[in-house]
Amino acid sequence: MFVPSTPAKAMRESVPSNRRVLSFLADEDLVSLLAERGMGISSRDVARVALQHIGYARLKAYWLPFEQDRSSHKFWPNTTFSRIIEIYDFDRRLRVLMMEAIECIEVSLRAQLGREFAKSYGADGYQDPNIAYNRDKWESAIEMLRAALVRAGDNVGESSRCDKSVALPPIWTAVESLSLGSMVYWYRHIIPRDVQYSIGAVYGIHPDILSTWLRHLNIVRNIVAHHGRLWNRAIPFQPKIPNVPALKQSFNRESTKPYNTLVMLHFLMSAVHSESEWIQEVMRLIELYQIRHSAMGFPIDWEHLPVWQSIESPA
Repeated sequence: MFVPSTPAKAMRESVPSNRRVLSFLADEDLVSLLAERGMGISSRDVARVALQHIGYARLKAYWLPFEQDRSSHKFWPNTTFSRIIEIYDFDRRLRVLMMEAIECIEVSLRAQLGREFAKSYGADGYQDPNIAYNRDKWESAIEMLRAALVRAGDNVGESSRCDKSVALPPIWTAVESLSLGSMVYWYRHIIPRDVQYSIGAVYGIHPDILSTWLRHLNIVRNIVAHHGRLWNRAIPFQPKIPNVPALKQSFNRESTKPYNTLVMLHFLMSAVHSESEWIQEVMRLIELYQIRHSAMGFPIDWEHLPVWQSIESPA
């Protein structure tokens, strides 16, 4: 790991004055550095092993909220390394639950795209650019499919990339080959408007709203897939809020944290798997690790909002 240090005179002469020179610190030295900054460390060995296998840079994202200021990096009183590890573990388990829900929704979306499109336009209708909702995007969407088939090691896909006269697979096979991001692109630009409405009806959401939800979930999925910090993260793309009273009241317009993601996933999971207790598992996890709801973007009165009324309090 690297932290700022004072460079040697010769080094100063060869390095621009506005550039920081960083020196390597061993894990044991990093433990000492954290202790000097005011972090309580009950076991130096445990801290050293955590830094060795998780990494200073990754863990730093979890202790930043506990720093009094970003210049001295001094920690607030009662900040402990064990609490940082607890929050890290909470975030890891939260990502697992998030991926579980997104997987259910992604698989469902693939099924709806294949079924609803084929019902109206046939198995190969997507190969006609005149059917595409946005004809200008049709060629790029087909190239996405060809590339996905090649990556999958599909012989048909390899032939399709080399010889564009070779037939592409039926729509229900095509959508199974696309990444979630590519599938969202297809939903927005290739799938005809009437089919978009049919798919939106399955989830009880206007297609334009659903499109933004899917884009948001794709960003969250990518964060999760790369094991990124999620629990208190500001997510860059925020979804549109539907004009459905229970949902409209339950979203937090003032936050970009994962709270709104939880609202979306809870609503969509209710449509995909009505008996799912996914959201109850999330709430139990928050309770188990004693996480402040506000840090995740929950509004002050969240327990009284419509979307949470049917959820039992964690045991």
